[in-house]
Amino acid sequence: NFTDTISQNSTCTLYLNGSAYGTNATVQNSTNTMMYPNATITNGNKTWQVNCTDLGSNLGASSTRALTVDTIAPAVSINTPASGANLSTVTHVFNATVTDATIGIQTVRFSITNGTGTVNLTASNDGTSWNASLALSTLSEGAHTMTVLANDTLGNLNNTVTRTFNVDYSNPVVSIITANNSNFSTTTPTISFNFTNAFATANCSVYADGSLSATNSSTLNATSTSIILGTLAQGSHSYYVNCTDGSSNIGTSATNNLTV
Repeated sequence: NFTDTISQNSTCTLYLNGSAYGTNATVQNSTNTMMYPNATITNGNKTWQVNCTDLGSNLGASSTRALTVDTIAPAVSINTPASGANLSTVTHVFNATVTDATIGIQTVRFSITNGTGTVNLTASNDGTSWNASLALSTLSEGAHTMTVLANDTLGNLNNTVTRTFNVDYSNPVVSIITANNSNFSTTTPTISFNFTNAFATANCSVYADGSLSATNSSTLNATSTSIILGTLAQGSHSYYVNCTDGSSNIGTSATNNLTV
């Protein structure tokens, strides 16, 4: 508003950063008046004031004030987990870098799919990034998608950045198919086994008498697999199979015996 001892009306102009952004020629004395910019204001920090000229061409200027325009949502970059990562540790720290060039960050949340529902985590800022920890036992095994929900202090929301990962905290179940106490007429016997797990393949090794004897790094899940052992001396031997899945979970079969 403006006050004037004589003029009942004045012409008032809004200035932003020193440039005129609209004029009202019928502002009434001692009356609160709304003025709106007549052009789009770019994002960033601004100064503004109002100048009023009365009927006698006398000019009055308000004090200068500051304002901030921010229509852009925060920028988000997910640091962990990596895309397609296989998570198996007891607790995982989800981490994202969130920045806002104008006004600052208000809240960051991580929303993680979990079956038909979601798990929502409120992240905290460690000075360089935003973090939240979660016990993986909270999530079902299989594929999950994390969405970052980042709000600035003016309510601009970025919910477009996602990351897919897998949870697997179960060891492969390894079974030897070859009958226990089998007899072989060769010093390089072939034995059969399989494993079952959430992963399509596993790295499986056979240990004979406690020493590594043979390895298949791409053993197929739920598939009978044959493998030739390293040379064995004649006599009785014990052996078992270890399989390591893509999350580094290890499963070990029962121990069988064979005779060469």
